[in-house]
Amino acid sequence: MMKKTIFTLVMLLFTVFTFAQCPAGQTEVTIDINTDNYGEEIYWELTSSGSSCGSSATIFSGGNTGVGCNAINNTSGGYADNTTINEGPWCLTNSATYDILSRDGYGDGGAGFVVNIATFPLYTFSASTTSETFSFTINPPPAIDGAMQHFETPAYVFIGNIDLKGKIKNLG
Repeated sequence: MMKKTIFTLVMLLFTVFTFAQCPAGQTEVTIDINTDNYGEEIYWELTSSGSSCGSSATIFSGGNTGVGCNAINNTSGGYADNTTINEGPWCLTNSATYDILSRDGYGDGGAGFVVNIATFPLYTFSASTTSETFSFTINPPPAIDGAMQHFETPAYVFIGNIDLKGKIKNLG
């Protein structure tokens, strides 16, 4: 029973690293936004590369719309202070470049952006001024090509942390 449970847990871990249900040629992307002591100062947009803030090429906008593209100091609305916000997912085109247009109503930056491509945090950006553009390209990591060889576990275990030993073979 214990080995079956451990095998199930390991298989669940592997499913976390599989790609989303995006069409061929696209990959799932999410963005984690980290706020400072003044989350309400932040506004940002996800656009195709080279697009201007507020254009029709905006894929998503987040944060305080009162701050907007002109980075107006607006203290009502927006994100909470000292928080991580998870936005997405979006299916974005492989090999294409996208921009995060970051605006800060106070002008000191304070927003952090982590771009997760196929669940992997591949780009990290930190805003430090009123208006910044961060570019990234959709290059998904290679698929995991592994196989479970065997597990070694004791017949009885106590509640708490348990060391698992086993062998995983890279088939790629």
